[in-house]
Amino acid sequence: MSIRSFALAGVALFALTSSAFAVDTGWYVGIGGGYSMPTALKFPTVGTVTARGVPYVADSASLKNSWRGIGTVGYAWGNHFRFEAEGGYTDPKVGSLNLNGVKSSLTSVDVTEFTAMGNVLYDVPLSER
Repeated sequence: MSIRSFALAGVALFALTSSAFAVDTGWYVGIGGGYSMPTALKFPTVGTVTARGVPYVADSASLKNSWRGIGTVGYAWGNHFRFEAEGGYTDPKVGSLNLNGVKSSLTSVDVTEFTAMGNVLYDVPLSER
């Protein structure tokens, strides 16, 4: 997929979700998606990680890029403040487990990740309505 396709997809997502900002007060919902590029996971100590029944000794793991989905529920007050609760999901594959720089390649090992976050936002009025 080209950069142009990613840019067009981003503009389309922005156009679909920007209608949530038109609400002055009340509840709103939103959905989103994106491409996740996780960094390597560093374990606090060297440990044993079991993947598909096989134990590996590792101090870090490399994750492959994947897609991510996000859902939002929020409430907007009339004074430009909003509160949101956001949940996300992604399932990147483990590319390799590492011990002192030596890689153990893995195939078909998934990491399932659910996230939750709360936001307090202030909408800056750029013009009069």
